[in-house]
Order: sequence, then C-alpha cells, then structure tokens
Amino acid sequence: MSRKIMLGAAAVVATTVAVVAGSTRPALADVPDHHHITCESATFYRHYAVGSGPFDKIRTLYQNNEVGHTYGSGEGEINGWIYALDFGPNDWGWVLRGCVSG
Repeated sequence: MSRKIMLGAAAVVATTVAVVAGSTRPALADVPDHHHITCESATFYRHYAVGSGPFDKIRTLYQNNEVGHTYGSGEGEINGWIYALDFGPNDWGWVLRGCVSG
C-alpha cells in the first residue's frame, strides 16, 4: 500500500472519529431494550467499583418498574450487576441482574 493511500485512509478515520465524538445524540444501537424489575424491590445505585460493588444509592425500584439495558454494547454487566436506565426519571444506574427480566 502506498504512503499516499495510507495517509488518505488515516484522514478518513480521523474525520469519522471526530464526527462521532462530537455527536450529541446517541446512536440507534444504544437505545436500551425494555425490561422490568422482577423482584419485590431492588436498590438502584449511581456507581459501581470492581473491588467493592455498587455504591451511592439513587432510590429503590419496585416490581414492574420499567428499566432498559443495552446488551453487548459495552455497557456494564459486572459480578451480577447491570448498568440500566430507569425509564421513569430517565437516569442510569446499577441494579442487581437477577431482579431484571430478560
């Protein structure tokens, strides 16, 4: 491959990265799948630390609360906890995986 082609390809990649990084709207693939809380209650946390687990409680979610999760998109799923969207107030946090349908 010639140096000119390689430089051109690098410029295209750099431009694409700049456009995506500057985007304010999420890609369609990032829209979370709809699920429900299946436990009687589940604590919803703002943060998760690998060594100690979830912390900074946001609120308690109750059975049938609608939540979302984007499986396979790089969103968190660690040690039985998933990073989920609470569709009610539209905020993200960590909830026990066993308390989420699907």
